[in-house]
Amino acid sequence: MYNITIRRAREHNLQDITPDLPRDQFIVITGVSGSGNSIEQETN
Repeated sequence: MYNITIRRAREHNLQDITPDLPRDQFIVITGVSGSGNSIEQETN
């Protein structure tokens, strides 16, 4: 099974992280409101 990799995320309060997210699974990312926890996704 392949993973979705976000490379060197560093927007808002993210500090140069590279998470590997499993495909075909439901993933929830939460945080305090207004803490910059939104992620913008770009597909090619």
